[in-house]
Amino acid sequence: MADRRRRRGLRLLVRWLLGPDSDTLKQQQLILIVTSFVFLLLSALFNGLFGITPFLLVAIYVAALPVFGGLWWQGRWRDRTSEATAISLAILALVVAPATWFLNAGSQGPTLILYLVLVSYAVGVQSVWVRWRAGSLILLLVSPVVCLLLEMWVPHWVTPYPDTFTRLIDLVFSYSAGAMLLIIVILGHVRRFNQELYKANVLSKRLTDMARKDSLTGLLNHKVIHQGVMAALAHQRPFSLIMLDLDHFKKVNDRHGHLYGDTVLVQFALVLRACCEPSKGQVGRAGGEEFLAIIPGPEEAANNFLSHLRTEWAICSLEHGAVTFSAGAASWVPGDSLNSLIQRADDALYGAKDGGRDRWVVSTASSGAGL
Repeated sequence: MADRRRRRGLRLLVRWLLGPDSDTLKQQQLILIVTSFVFLLLSALFNGLFGITPFLLVAIYVAALPVFGGLWWQGRWRDRTSEATAISLAILALVVAPATWFLNAGSQGPTLILYLVLVSYAVGVQSVWVRWRAGSLILLLVSPVVCLLLEMWVPHWVTPYPDTFTRLIDLVFSYSAGAMLLIIVILGHVRRFNQELYKANVLSKRLTDMARKDSLTGLLNHKVIHQGVMAALAHQRPFSLIMLDLDHFKKVNDRHGHLYGDTVLVQFALVLRACCEPSKGQVGRAGGEEFLAIIPGPEEAANNFLSHLRTEWAICSLEHGAVTFSAGAASWVPGDSLNSLIQRADDALYGAKDGGRDRWVVSTASSGAGL
């Protein structure tokens, strides 16, 4: 229980510092500011306590702390994360890193580690503006080269370590801190990648569903239901293709409006899907008030499905009264194709309409009718 409480408290603290988990880019941007603040604080304490560097470098670190605190506030609570991140990166590249270079032993010190962390951060997280990203990378890659050249030309600008032991202590501390920062940056990249991949998968599934389903009713569209017929034909097992049409639906739209008509279509689709589930068939919308169903099994299965559908649809409460349906079913016979099934189901549907509607006709090698 205590461990769970601690983990929950840690998650709340991270969320407070970096923002909601849903915005991984903002979190990764704020990581730079937060870790820079922590790094500067620890470095100031370490250098101040052990006297490894001149007091001027400690003063620079301490002076930068409120600046980074203000930048974090702007990024976290004022929704100016990109600008705050850009300013933070500029301060680190143009002030903190060069000061560390010349006041902390130059190329013999830990500054190259700091530049490495900054480059690894800027590659994947810095602003989406291509020019700024390129400019920041060039700055971070060129800065240490400039520092190296200056160190070579004017070596007295660099404050050396007083002894080998001090250098060892500083490099161990800097390596440990730099490794932790690099791990944080890499884990942030990985987490952001996984989050973006998850969003892409969700969007891909949604787009796939949109491509397969009718936008109003959520049933399969006519293209997908036709593919289902082709798959059923390939298995060479008995099934029926059923065409359904809501009777006098134009009058429903004319009398009560298209919004009510859409409500009727959605309600019919729900009942149609529910009645189809026991037989493990497929249902789709052909367009307008016309629907399609694929019912596995012999002709009797189609009759049972339609009988069940009629019963369930009759007890469905509609605001402006009942709306009946007509249906035509074509049961598979050897040699059938998609076109022949559709044609026979269509002919059967027209037969049901000609017979007075509110009924169905099942077409087989020897046609029969159901009422």
